[in-house]
Amino acid sequence: MASVVLGIIGWFLVAIPFALVARRQIKRRDGRQSGMGLATAGIAVSCAWVLVLAVVVVLAATGSFGTTNAGRFSGARKPIARLVDDPAAAVST
Repeated sequence: MASVVLGIIGWFLVAIPFALVARRQIKRRDGRQSGMGLATAGIAVSCAWVLVLAVVVVLAATGSFGTTNAGRFSGARKPIARLVDDPAAAVST
């Protein structure tokens, strides 16, 4: 249960070891202890956080969060890039 909660709140560095230890303990008890699904869910949620973090890091490294997207595009893509750069200006017009 702890691994799921920690995974949901984003503490994947703690959630993954908790889940792995829980799975090992459950396997050793030969069915006398439940919770394998929760441990697996903790790993899955934590992996989802790792994936989201990796995508954010890659986007940040490539400059995708900058406000200069419109300068890189032309034609039909330029208005869309302007919208991405400044959504508030697009709503006010």
